[in-house]
Amino acid sequence: MTVSVSKRQLRVDPHSVLRLLRTEPPGIAVVRGVRPFAGIVTDPESVRQALGDPGTRLSKSTNTLRLRYALGDGTATSDRPRDNTSYYASFGTIEEFRRRRREALVPTLSSRVVGSRYPELRLLAERQVSGWQNNEVRPIGVDASRFMVRALLQGFFARPDLDEVMVLAQHVAEGVAAIDRRVRSFASPLREVADRGRIGRHLPPFGPGAHQVVTRRALTRLATGALLRAPPSRAGPEPVGLIRDLLSEAGGEPGGGSGLLESTLATLIFAGYENTAAAASWLLWLLATHPDAQAEVREEGSRLGVDQFDLSRNMSFLRACIDETLRLYPPVWSTAREVISPLSLGDRALPAGALLVISPWLQHHRPESWLEHDAFQPERFRIPRQFSGDWLPFGLGPRACIGRALAFVELAAFVSAVLQKWELRSPPEHRPPQPRFVTNLRPGEDLVVHLRSL
Repeated sequence: MTVSVSKRQLRVDPHSVLRLLRTEPPGIAVVRGVRPFAGIVTDPESVRQALGDPGTRLSKSTNTLRLRYALGDGTATSDRPRDNTSYYASFGTIEEFRRRRREALVPTLSSRVVGSRYPELRLLAERQVSGWQNNEVRPIGVDASRFMVRALLQGFFARPDLDEVMVLAQHVAEGVAAIDRRVRSFASPLREVADRGRIGRHLPPFGPGAHQVVTRRALTRLATGALLRAPPSRAGPEPVGLIRDLLSEAGGEPGGGSGLLESTLATLIFAGYENTAAAASWLLWLLATHPDAQAEVREEGSRLGVDQFDLSRNMSFLRACIDETLRLYPPVWSTAREVISPLSLGDRALPAGALLVISPWLQHHRPESWLEHDAFQPERFRIPRQFSGDWLPFGLGPRACIGRALAFVELAAFVSAVLQKWELRSPPEHRPPQPRFVTNLRPGEDLVVHLRSL
Protein backbone atom coordinates (compact mmCIF):
# COMPACT_ATOMS: atom_id res chain seq x y z
CA MET A 1 0.00 0.00 0.00
CA THR A 2 1.35 3.43 -1.00
CA VAL A 3 1.68 5.85 1.90
CA SER A 4 0.48 9.39 1.20
CA VAL A 5 0.33 12.73 3.01
CA SER A 6 -1.49 15.96 2.22
CA LYS A 7 -0.02 19.31 1.36
CA ARG A 8 -1.79 20.80 4.34
CA GLN A 9 -0.06 18.39 6.72
CA LEU A 10 3.31 19.45 5.33
CA ARG A 11 2.49 23.13 5.59
CA VAL A 12 1.14 23.02 9.13
CA ASP A 13 3.43 20.54 10.90
CA PRO A 14 6.27 18.97 8.88
CA HIS A 15 7.79 17.47 12.04
CA SER A 16 4.68 15.36 12.67
CA VAL A 17 4.78 14.13 9.07
CA LEU A 18 8.35 12.92 9.49
CA ARG A 19 7.55 11.24 12.80
CA LEU A 20 4.69 9.41 11.10
CA LEU A 21 6.74 8.32 8.10
CA ARG A 22 9.65 6.92 10.10
CA THR A 23 7.54 3.90 11.10
CA GLU A 24 6.08 3.30 7.63
CA PRO A 25 7.45 0.68 5.20
CA PRO A 26 10.38 2.03 3.13
CA GLY A 27 9.57 3.56 -0.23
CA ILE A 28 8.43 6.96 -1.47
CA ALA A 29 5.50 8.58 0.33
CA VAL A 30 3.27 10.44 -2.11
CA VAL A 31 2.28 14.05 -1.48
CA ARG A 32 -1.31 14.32 -2.68
CA GLY A 33 -2.34 17.04 -5.08
CA VAL A 34 1.06 17.98 -6.52
CA ARG A 35 1.71 17.67 -10.24
CA PRO A 36 3.41 15.98 -11.91
CA PHE A 37 4.60 14.21 -8.73
CA ALA A 38 6.06 14.94 -5.31
CA GLY A 39 7.20 12.45 -2.72
CA ILE A 40 9.23 11.97 0.45
CA VAL A 41 11.89 9.27 0.17
CA THR A 42 11.79 6.93 3.18
CA ASP A 43 13.91 4.06 1.84
CA PRO A 44 17.65 4.35 2.74
CA GLU A 45 18.72 2.62 -0.47
CA SER A 46 16.66 5.03 -2.59
CA VAL A 47 18.19 7.91 -0.63
CA ARG A 48 21.66 6.62 -1.48
CA GLN A 49 20.78 6.33 -5.17
CA ALA A 50 19.20 9.78 -5.36
CA LEU A 51 22.05 11.59 -3.61
CA GLY A 52 24.58 9.60 -5.61
CA ASP A 53 23.33 11.07 -8.88
CA PRO A 54 25.99 13.46 -10.26
CA GLY A 55 23.39 15.93 -11.47
CA THR A 56 22.57 14.37 -14.79
CA ARG A 57 19.07 13.21 -13.84
CA LEU A 58 18.39 14.99 -10.55
CA SER A 59 19.02 18.67 -9.87
CA LYS A 60 18.89 20.99 -6.88
CA SER A 61 15.39 22.20 -6.18
CA THR A 62 14.02 25.70 -6.21
CA ASN A 63 14.16 26.38 -2.49
CA THR A 64 17.98 26.21 -2.42
CA LEU A 65 18.27 28.51 -5.39
CA ARG A 66 16.15 31.20 -3.77
CA LEU A 67 19.21 32.30 -1.79
CA ARG A 68 21.17 32.76 -5.01
CA TYR A 69 20.45 36.47 -5.29
CA ALA A 70 22.12 37.00 -1.90
CA LEU A 71 24.83 34.33 -1.95
CA GLY A 72 25.66 34.46 -5.65
CA ASP A 73 26.79 31.46 -7.65
CA GLY A 74 28.53 29.43 -4.96
CA THR A 75 28.74 25.66 -4.64
CA ALA A 76 25.28 25.52 -3.05
CA THR A 77 23.28 28.01 -5.09
CA SER A 78 24.54 27.83 -8.66
CA ASP A 79 21.65 27.37 -11.08
CA ARG A 80 21.38 25.75 -14.47
CA PRO A 81 22.50 28.19 -17.17
CA ARG A 82 19.46 29.83 -18.72
CA ASP A 83 21.38 31.36 -21.59
CA ASN A 84 24.90 32.07 -22.78
CA THR A 85 25.12 35.28 -20.77
CA SER A 86 25.62 33.27 -17.58
CA TYR A 87 29.26 33.70 -16.67
CA TYR A 88 29.67 30.00 -16.02
CA ALA A 89 28.17 28.88 -19.32
CA SER A 90 31.72 28.48 -20.67
CA PHE A 91 32.13 25.42 -18.45
CA GLY A 92 29.72 23.56 -20.73
CA THR A 93 27.56 22.01 -18.03
CA ILE A 94 26.46 23.08 -14.60
CA GLU A 95 27.95 19.85 -13.22
CA GLU A 96 31.40 20.88 -14.46
CA PHE A 97 30.94 24.34 -12.99
CA ARG A 98 30.09 22.90 -9.58
CA ARG A 99 32.95 20.42 -9.77
CA ARG A 100 35.43 23.21 -10.39
CA ARG A 101 34.07 25.24 -7.49
CA ARG A 102 34.35 22.28 -5.16
CA GLU A 103 37.89 21.55 -6.31
CA ALA A 104 38.88 25.11 -5.44
CA LEU A 105 37.83 24.50 -1.84
CA VAL A 106 39.45 21.09 -1.37
CA PRO A 107 43.02 22.20 -0.50
CA THR A 108 41.89 24.24 2.48
CA LEU A 109 39.17 21.87 3.69
CA SER A 110 41.00 18.55 3.50
CA SER A 111 41.25 16.41 6.65
CA ARG A 112 45.03 16.82 6.76
CA VAL A 113 44.96 20.61 6.55
CA VAL A 114 42.11 21.24 8.98
CA GLY A 115 43.46 18.62 11.40
CA SER A 116 46.75 20.52 11.58
CA ARG A 117 44.77 23.56 12.75
CA TYR A 118 43.47 21.85 15.90
CA PRO A 119 45.98 23.46 18.34
CA GLU A 120 45.17 26.91 16.93
CA LEU A 121 41.42 26.29 17.12
CA ARG A 122 41.67 24.88 20.62
CA LEU A 123 43.41 28.07 21.80
CA LEU A 124 40.76 30.14 20.05
CA ALA A 125 38.01 28.17 21.82
CA GLU A 126 39.68 28.62 25.21
CA ARG A 127 39.74 32.37 24.66
CA GLN A 128 36.08 32.34 23.65
CA VAL A 129 34.95 30.72 26.91
CA SER A 130 37.45 32.46 29.18
CA GLY A 131 34.79 34.88 30.39
CA TRP A 132 32.46 32.19 31.69
CA GLN A 133 31.72 32.30 35.43
CA ASN A 134 31.44 29.59 38.06
CA ASN A 135 27.84 28.66 38.96
CA GLU A 136 26.57 30.60 35.97
CA VAL A 137 23.56 29.43 34.00
CA ARG A 138 24.68 30.26 30.50
CA PRO A 139 23.18 30.05 27.03
CA ILE A 140 25.83 28.42 24.87
CA GLY A 141 24.61 29.25 21.37
CA VAL A 142 26.12 32.75 21.18
CA ASP A 143 29.61 31.63 22.19
CA ALA A 144 29.43 28.66 19.85
CA SER A 145 28.46 30.92 16.94
CA ARG A 146 31.21 33.46 17.65
CA PHE A 147 33.82 30.77 17.89
CA MET A 148 32.72 29.05 14.69
CA VAL A 149 32.73 32.17 12.53
CA ARG A 150 36.13 33.26 13.84
CA ALA A 151 37.56 29.76 13.37
CA LEU A 152 36.23 29.73 9.82
CA LEU A 153 37.77 33.06 8.86
CA GLN A 154 41.07 32.60 10.64
CA GLY A 155 41.89 29.74 8.31
CA PHE A 156 41.10 31.70 5.17
CA PHE A 157 42.86 35.01 5.69
CA ALA A 158 46.63 35.45 5.78
CA ARG A 159 46.31 38.61 7.87
CA PRO A 160 46.76 37.86 11.60
CA ASP A 161 44.70 40.86 12.76
CA LEU A 162 41.12 39.72 12.21
CA ASP A 163 39.30 42.62 13.83
CA GLU A 164 38.12 44.17 10.57
CA VAL A 165 37.45 40.75 9.09
CA MET A 166 35.29 39.86 12.07
CA VAL A 167 33.28 43.08 11.83
CA LEU A 168 32.63 42.50 8.15
CA ALA A 169 31.86 38.84 8.71
CA GLN A 170 29.32 39.87 11.32
CA HIS A 171 27.69 42.16 8.75
CA VAL A 172 27.55 39.24 6.33
CA ALA A 173 26.20 36.84 8.95
CA GLU A 174 23.53 39.29 10.08
CA GLY A 175 22.57 40.11 6.52
CA VAL A 176 22.26 36.50 5.48
CA ALA A 177 20.35 35.71 8.67
CA ALA A 178 17.86 38.45 7.81
CA ILE A 179 17.55 37.07 4.28
CA ASP A 180 17.09 33.62 5.81
CA ARG A 181 14.25 34.89 7.99
CA ARG A 182 12.52 36.30 4.93
CA VAL A 183 12.63 33.01 3.06
CA ARG A 184 12.18 30.67 6.01
CA SER A 185 8.46 30.21 5.57
CA PHE A 186 9.14 28.74 2.14
CA ALA A 187 12.67 27.48 2.56
CA SER A 188 12.25 23.94 3.81
CA PRO A 189 11.89 21.31 1.11
CA LEU A 190 8.70 20.01 2.73
CA ARG A 191 7.21 23.48 2.61
CA GLU A 192 8.27 23.83 -1.01
CA VAL A 193 6.33 20.68 -1.87
CA ALA A 194 3.28 21.94 0.01
CA ASP A 195 3.33 25.33 -1.71
CA ARG A 196 3.88 24.23 -5.30
CA GLY A 197 0.23 23.90 -6.15
CA ARG A 198 -0.64 27.10 -4.32
CA ILE A 199 1.87 29.62 -5.67
CA GLY A 200 3.17 27.91 -8.75
CA ARG A 201 5.84 25.41 -9.50
CA HIS A 202 8.75 27.79 -9.01
CA LEU A 203 8.75 29.97 -5.94
CA PRO A 204 9.36 33.64 -6.75
CA PRO A 205 12.70 35.03 -5.58
CA PHE A 206 12.70 37.91 -3.15
CA GLY A 207 13.88 41.17 -4.62
CA PRO A 208 16.93 43.07 -3.35
CA GLY A 209 16.50 44.74 -0.01
CA ALA A 210 18.55 46.67 2.50
CA HIS A 211 20.02 43.52 4.02
CA GLN A 212 21.17 42.31 0.63
CA VAL A 213 22.93 45.61 -0.05
CA VAL A 214 24.76 45.50 3.30
CA THR A 215 25.66 41.85 2.76
CA ARG A 216 27.09 42.35 -0.71
CA ARG A 217 29.07 45.45 0.31
CA ALA A 218 30.63 43.54 3.21
CA LEU A 219 31.46 40.62 0.95
CA THR A 220 33.08 42.91 -1.60
CA ARG A 221 35.22 44.40 1.16
CA LEU A 222 36.16 40.93 2.39
CA ALA A 223 37.24 40.02 -1.13
CA THR A 224 39.62 42.98 -1.53
CA GLY A 225 43.37 42.63 -1.52
CA ALA A 226 43.71 44.72 1.65
CA LEU A 227 42.16 41.90 3.65
CA LEU A 228 43.31 38.90 1.65
CA ARG A 229 46.92 40.00 1.51
CA ALA A 230 49.24 41.46 4.12
CA PRO A 231 49.05 45.29 4.29
CA PRO A 232 51.52 46.90 1.83
CA SER A 233 53.25 48.78 4.65
CA ARG A 234 54.72 45.62 6.11
CA ALA A 235 56.05 42.37 4.82
CA GLY A 236 53.67 39.47 5.04
CA PRO A 237 52.61 36.23 3.43
CA GLU A 238 50.84 36.01 0.14
CA PRO A 239 47.30 34.63 0.17
CA VAL A 240 47.20 31.02 1.25
CA GLY A 241 44.84 28.07 1.05
CA LEU A 242 41.34 28.88 -0.10
CA ILE A 243 42.07 32.51 -0.94
CA ARG A 244 45.12 31.64 -3.02
CA ASP A 245 43.20 29.04 -4.98
CA LEU A 246 40.21 31.27 -5.56
CA LEU A 247 42.36 34.21 -6.61
CA SER A 248 44.07 31.98 -9.11
CA GLU A 249 40.78 30.82 -10.60
CA ALA A 250 39.42 34.38 -10.60
CA GLY A 251 42.32 35.54 -12.75
CA GLY A 252 44.58 36.71 -9.95
CA GLU A 253 42.55 39.73 -8.90
CA PRO A 254 40.24 40.14 -5.93
CA GLY A 255 36.75 40.75 -7.22
CA GLY A 256 37.60 39.00 -10.47
CA GLY A 257 35.86 35.95 -11.87
CA SER A 258 32.51 37.75 -11.88
CA GLY A 259 32.18 37.72 -8.11
CA LEU A 260 33.65 34.27 -7.51
CA LEU A 261 35.35 35.30 -4.26
CA GLU A 262 32.31 37.09 -2.90
CA SER A 263 29.98 34.23 -3.74
CA THR A 264 32.26 31.61 -2.22
CA LEU A 265 32.81 33.61 0.96
CA ALA A 266 29.06 34.18 1.30
CA THR A 267 28.35 30.48 0.98
CA LEU A 268 31.08 29.57 3.47
CA ILE A 269 29.89 32.06 6.06
CA PHE A 270 26.24 31.10 5.60
CA ALA A 271 26.73 27.33 5.64
CA GLY A 272 30.04 27.06 7.47
CA TYR A 273 29.30 28.39 10.92
CA GLU A 274 25.61 28.35 11.85
CA ASN A 275 25.11 24.63 11.27
CA THR A 276 28.26 23.77 13.21
CA ALA A 277 27.35 26.16 16.01
CA ALA A 278 23.93 24.52 16.32
CA ALA A 279 25.59 21.09 16.48
CA ALA A 280 27.98 22.32 19.20
CA SER A 281 25.07 23.62 21.26
CA TRP A 282 23.14 20.35 20.97
CA LEU A 283 26.28 18.35 21.82
CA LEU A 284 27.12 20.32 24.98
CA TRP A 285 23.49 20.13 26.11
CA LEU A 286 23.42 16.36 25.57
CA LEU A 287 26.65 15.96 27.54
CA ALA A 288 25.21 18.13 30.32
CA THR A 289 22.25 15.75 30.56
CA HIS A 290 24.44 12.62 30.32
CA PRO A 291 27.16 13.09 32.97
CA ASP A 292 28.76 9.67 32.41
CA ALA A 293 29.39 10.44 28.74
CA GLN A 294 30.64 13.90 29.69
CA ALA A 295 33.11 12.43 32.16
CA GLU A 296 34.41 9.95 29.61
CA VAL A 297 34.97 12.65 26.99
CA ARG A 298 36.80 14.76 29.59
CA GLU A 299 38.97 11.86 30.75
CA GLU A 300 39.80 10.94 27.15
CA GLY A 301 40.91 14.50 26.41
CA SER A 302 42.93 14.88 29.61
CA ARG A 303 45.32 12.16 28.44
CA LEU A 304 46.26 14.06 25.30
CA GLY A 305 48.23 17.12 24.38
CA VAL A 306 46.71 19.57 21.92
CA ASP A 307 49.20 18.34 19.32
CA GLN A 308 47.85 14.78 19.52
CA PHE A 309 44.56 15.41 17.76
CA ASP A 310 43.12 12.35 16.05
CA LEU A 311 39.36 11.90 16.30
CA SER A 312 39.42 8.42 14.83
CA ARG A 313 42.07 7.00 17.18
CA ASN A 314 42.83 8.76 20.45
CA MET A 315 39.58 10.79 20.63
CA SER A 316 37.24 8.04 19.53
CA PHE A 317 34.57 8.58 22.19
CA LEU A 318 34.33 12.30 21.48
CA ARG A 319 33.95 11.39 17.81
CA ALA A 320 31.19 8.94 18.72
CA CYS A 321 29.41 11.67 20.72
CA ILE A 322 29.64 14.04 17.75
CA ASP A 323 28.30 11.38 15.39
CA GLU A 324 25.40 10.58 17.73
CA THR A 325 24.55 14.27 18.15
CA LEU A 326 24.46 14.69 14.38
CA ARG A 327 22.20 11.65 14.18
CA LEU A 328 19.71 13.04 16.68
CA TYR A 329 19.87 16.64 15.50
CA PRO A 330 21.20 16.89 11.94
CA PRO A 331 21.45 20.64 11.18
CA VAL A 332 20.53 20.01 7.55
CA TRP A 333 17.37 18.08 8.30
CA SER A 334 16.01 17.92 4.75
CA THR A 335 17.01 18.51 1.16
CA ALA A 336 15.29 18.12 -2.18
CA ARG A 337 16.00 17.07 -5.73
CA GLU A 338 14.05 17.78 -8.90
CA VAL A 339 13.90 15.12 -11.61
CA ILE A 340 15.45 16.40 -14.86
CA SER A 341 14.68 13.38 -17.01
CA PRO A 342 12.44 10.37 -16.29
CA LEU A 343 13.97 7.74 -14.02
CA SER A 344 13.05 4.85 -11.74
CA LEU A 345 13.76 4.95 -8.04
CA GLY A 346 12.91 1.87 -6.04
CA ASP A 347 9.71 0.52 -7.55
CA ARG A 348 8.43 3.91 -8.74
CA ALA A 349 8.78 5.55 -12.15
CA LEU A 350 9.30 9.29 -11.78
CA PRO A 351 8.48 11.81 -14.52
CA ALA A 352 10.53 14.90 -15.36
CA GLY A 353 9.58 17.72 -13.03
CA ALA A 354 8.89 15.44 -10.08
CA LEU A 355 10.14 16.70 -6.71
CA LEU A 356 11.76 14.39 -4.15
CA VAL A 357 12.37 15.30 -0.53
CA ILE A 358 15.13 13.51 1.39
CA SER A 359 15.28 13.98 5.15
CA PRO A 360 18.38 13.02 7.16
CA TRP A 361 16.30 13.44 10.33
CA LEU A 362 13.81 10.86 9.07
CA GLN A 363 16.55 8.38 8.18
CA HIS A 364 18.30 8.95 11.52
CA HIS A 365 15.16 8.09 13.49
CA ARG A 366 13.90 5.02 11.67
CA PRO A 367 13.40 2.13 14.13
CA GLU A 368 14.43 -0.32 11.40
CA SER A 369 17.89 1.27 11.29
CA TRP A 370 18.41 2.43 14.88
CA LEU A 371 17.48 0.72 18.14
CA GLU A 372 16.14 3.19 20.71
CA HIS A 373 16.30 5.78 17.98
CA ASP A 374 15.38 8.73 20.18
CA ALA A 375 18.04 7.98 22.82
CA PHE A 376 21.53 9.48 23.07
CA GLN A 377 23.76 6.41 22.84
CA PRO A 378 27.18 7.34 21.44
CA GLU A 379 28.40 3.79 22.05
CA ARG A 380 26.51 2.70 18.93
CA PHE A 381 29.12 4.53 16.83
CA ARG A 382 31.96 2.56 18.40
CA ILE A 383 30.73 -0.56 16.63
CA PRO A 384 32.06 -0.72 13.06
CA ARG A 385 29.22 -0.61 10.57
CA GLN A 386 28.63 0.41 7.00
CA PHE A 387 26.54 3.55 6.69
CA SER A 388 24.66 4.35 3.53
CA GLY A 389 21.37 6.20 3.38
CA ASP A 390 20.64 5.79 7.10
CA TRP A 391 23.28 8.26 8.44
CA LEU A 392 23.87 11.32 6.32
CA PRO A 393 24.32 14.53 8.33
CA PHE A 394 26.65 15.80 5.60
CA GLY A 395 24.73 14.32 2.69
CA LEU A 396 26.07 11.64 0.38
CA GLY A 397 27.58 11.32 -3.05
CA PRO A 398 29.21 13.95 -5.27
CA ARG A 399 27.40 16.83 -3.57
CA ALA A 400 28.15 15.83 0.02
CA CYS A 401 29.32 18.66 2.26
CA ILE A 402 33.01 19.34 1.67
CA GLY A 403 33.28 21.10 5.03
CA ARG A 404 32.81 17.86 6.95
CA ALA A 405 36.40 17.60 8.20
CA LEU A 406 36.44 21.23 9.32
CA ALA A 407 33.16 20.77 11.20
CA PHE A 408 34.57 17.79 13.13
CA VAL A 409 37.75 19.67 14.09
CA GLU A 410 35.85 22.78 15.15
CA LEU A 411 33.42 20.75 17.25
CA ALA A 412 36.26 18.81 18.88
CA ALA A 413 38.21 21.97 19.68
CA PHE A 414 35.25 23.82 21.17
CA VAL A 415 33.86 20.93 23.23
CA SER A 416 37.32 19.91 24.52
CA ALA A 417 38.11 23.47 25.57
CA VAL A 418 34.84 23.69 27.49
CA LEU A 419 35.05 20.31 29.22
CA GLN A 420 38.66 20.67 30.38
CA LYS A 421 37.63 23.69 32.48
CA TRP A 422 33.95 23.22 33.20
CA GLU A 423 31.55 20.58 34.43
CA LEU A 424 28.22 21.02 32.69
CA ARG A 425 24.86 20.36 34.27
CA SER A 426 21.35 20.82 33.03
CA PRO A 427 19.50 23.43 35.13
CA PRO A 428 16.66 21.66 36.94
CA GLU A 429 14.09 24.27 35.89
CA HIS A 430 15.11 24.10 32.22
CA ARG A 431 12.75 22.09 30.04
CA PRO A 432 14.14 19.78 27.37
CA PRO A 433 14.49 21.89 24.21
CA GLN A 434 12.25 21.26 21.25
CA PRO A 435 13.87 21.41 17.82
CA ARG A 436 12.59 23.86 15.23
CA PHE A 437 12.39 22.49 11.71
CA VAL A 438 13.08 25.65 9.73
CA THR A 439 15.86 26.33 7.21
CA ASN A 440 18.06 24.19 9.41
CA LEU A 441 17.36 22.24 12.60
CA ARG A 442 17.67 24.70 15.46
CA PRO A 443 16.86 24.65 19.15
CA GLY A 444 13.44 26.15 19.75
CA GLU A 445 14.97 28.26 22.51
CA ASP A 446 18.45 28.96 23.83
CA LEU A 447 20.19 25.85 25.11
CA VAL A 448 21.49 26.67 28.58
CA VAL A 449 23.82 24.81 30.91
CA HIS A 450 24.85 25.29 34.52
CA LEU A 451 28.62 25.79 34.84
CA ARG A 452 30.75 24.41 37.61
CA SER A 453 34.45 25.18 37.56
CA LEU A 454 36.80 22.18 37.76
